[in-house]
Amino acid sequence: MSWLLPTTLPAAPLPPGRYWLPWAHGPADQDRLVELVFRMQPQLTHLVRLPWAAVDLPQRLVRPERCLVVVDVAPGVDPDERNLALDALGGAVQLLRPAEPRVGLDGWQAEHLRPALAHAIHTAVRAPDHPLAPLGIAHLPVELASGLTRDLVELVDLLEGAVAHRLQYARLGMDPEEWRESLQHTAGRWLADRVLRLAGHTLQHAVALLMAGPERITEVEGFIEGGQGLARLGLATVQRQTVRLGPLARQLDDPFIRGAFLDRMPADAFNEQARRFVVAGEMAPSRGGGDLDVPVRRSGDLLWRSVVEALELERIRVSEGADAAAAAAAEAGLHLLGELCQLPAHVEALSAALTDRVRAALAAGEPFALDGTPLARLLHLLAALLRFTCARGPRELATRDQAALSLDLLVRVDDPEAYRLARGAVTAELAWDLALSAPDRAALEAVDARCDRMRRQLPPRSAAALSLQGVVAWLAERRGDLGLAETLHAERLAGYEALGAAREAAVTRGRLARLKVGRCELEAAEADLTAAVATFEALGAQHDLAIGQGDIARLRARQGRIHEALQLHRQRLKVLERLGARRARAQAKVDIARLLAREKRFDEALALLRPALEDFEHLRDRQGEGVARGAMARILAARGEFDEAISLHRHALRAARALGEPAVEADARLALGELELQRAARAQQDAGRTQHLRAARAELGSAFRLAQAVEHVDTLTEAAAAYAQALMLLGQMDDARRFVAAVSGPLRAASRVAVAQALEALVGGIEGVAPASIPPTPAPPALPGEDQGEG
Repeated sequence: MSWLLPTTLPAAPLPPGRYWLPWAHGPADQDRLVELVFRMQPQLTHLVRLPWAAVDLPQRLVRPERCLVVVDVAPGVDPDERNLALDALGGAVQLLRPAEPRVGLDGWQAEHLRPALAHAIHTAVRAPDHPLAPLGIAHLPVELASGLTRDLVELVDLLEGAVAHRLQYARLGMDPEEWRESLQHTAGRWLADRVLRLAGHTLQHAVALLMAGPERITEVEGFIEGGQGLARLGLATVQRQTVRLGPLARQLDDPFIRGAFLDRMPADAFNEQARRFVVAGEMAPSRGGGDLDVPVRRSGDLLWRSVVEALELERIRVSEGADAAAAAAAEAGLHLLGELCQLPAHVEALSAALTDRVRAALAAGEPFALDGTPLARLLHLLAALLRFTCARGPRELATRDQAALSLDLLVRVDDPEAYRLARGAVTAELAWDLALSAPDRAALEAVDARCDRMRRQLPPRSAAALSLQGVVAWLAERRGDLGLAETLHAERLAGYEALGAAREAAVTRGRLARLKVGRCELEAAEADLTAAVATFEALGAQHDLAIGQGDIARLRARQGRIHEALQLHRQRLKVLERLGARRARAQAKVDIARLLAREKRFDEALALLRPALEDFEHLRDRQGEGVARGAMARILAARGEFDEAISLHRHALRAARALGEPAVEADARLALGELELQRAARAQQDAGRTQHLRAARAELGSAFRLAQAVEHVDTLTEAAAAYAQALMLLGQMDDARRFVAAVSGPLRAASRVAVAQALEALVGGIEGVAPASIPPTPAPPALPGEDQGEG
């Protein structure tokens, strides 16, 4: 607080008298309040603090008219006795610290205290020698903060929080217009933190009250209990059957404050009536959302560090004896490039201040762009790299692509290795963006070819080549070539370990672990993930640690440890929300929603999936969109909303076929087949039942074949069981028996012995044949009676 307040505060004398300090504030906040009040009382020269036992002093205060007295009132003291003792003690102003709750907003502060304090803060931060003057702190919206609260402690807390929030953007340059948004963000989070002091039903009723707003309080069941809880926090008053929200609690009609509040609140704070007051899709974060108090480096730490280091060496080499202005421009441009490459990956736009710096660096290079000297060519390269790095976010993808193409034309085969490394870094970073947003298989193949072509131009064990290899491996996974993906990741792991890149090696180890999970090699996968997470913890890599926790949580879910998996996912989500990592945060919400759906908590799951889908759509992440829609479709199907569920699955199926993703297509066909089985069970007429069963047989047969081709064991297992069921319901018992005999061997080989035994017992029981008499065979099964599924 010392850097926010001036050395001296303006006079705002309190009338002589006795005031209760707000019980809702803790002891530390009460002490801050006492210091503030004392500094604003020029007529008082002494601050006296007394416990209740020392109130009956044998001697009276010297010059009590110059004393501000703070007394800790003991519990259970009779009010009349208390007042007599305090009258005898004296003091111009007495501030009483309550030992027991004094519910309500007592209005102890004279109204002139708050504007005086606000004016003092505003005056202080406008001083040119203020410690934070370079951040544009003079634009601090003190008047707006004063409108949010009547409480001095809250006022200072909100302003400090807004400054702390804006400080995280210091490397981006400060936009004065963004102060309002930071304050609104801080107000919502501050309010949520205060409300979370409540627990159980009281918390849920209080949240419902806040969501309902002052006009609909009486519509909330248990509104008195919720109001009393808020009153204990100093956020409301309760008189008989009337609840009145305080100033800050009434601010939730502001979309930014409301969004930040909702971001901070856990799902179990919202009961059914609270959810009624939450607008559909409102659980998405506010535009100011996500503290940036832990700097997040983009995924290519080593990638860009090696590029900047190589370019720095090249700058030193070509700057010797060169024009001083050009050498300085190259140094400034390279320094700026280094800053840009360290910015958080989720930042989608640069502020005006940093953009001005970029433009200045670009302009500095223009006079030297055509003279052909090595230094001029380096400046031209830096200008192209700056243009590429400044174009952030899904809306700038075309600009990034164009900048990368310009860079390709600029760099010659005989240029220094630093130039080729720069091209490789640009291609690697751009490839992730292009692959995630690719609309079809042709676009993915173009990315693959681009990466492969660039890899051949780079040193094989360079960070740029290894990063490009990561994109190629990921693309191989998407098209179902898991063997190639594993080989590429294993090579990357060895390369990163040789370079001593601990973080990149751990990330690659995590990707190998996911492939092992898909093959049901759970022990080996868990060992890899545990090692990766230990590395992230040692490095303090919060973003990577959260991703690793997500992988471990999915592993726990497969082992049936649902509660433990949910806890891990929620811890991960909190970290990602704090970091503002939008894509990873959306994926975490999908993972949590899937587990909630398994526990039949469908409303909670959908409340997470809708904002996750919005995030993926904003980021133009096609794969993420498909995953979120598929999860929503399964929930809708479980609730009997078949038409909408089928529509979502058909959308996912078309997207998977367009992208050439057999694993995703298998999942979509499996879901469609299971839906058709459910519809058959509900069909009233035999013709309709048969039609649905035939559709189920076709989809499930395709799902089984696709899952088998890409070694997707989970989908293969579910599809086998459902396909056998469809055959039997159609009366094709011989086909069902042959199918089960054919799949038993592969299922046992994949450690799915229980599933194989269950299928054998099911068919054997119906046919009157003992399961042991069905000869298992490892041959790939033919799919009897298979129809062509709809695409």
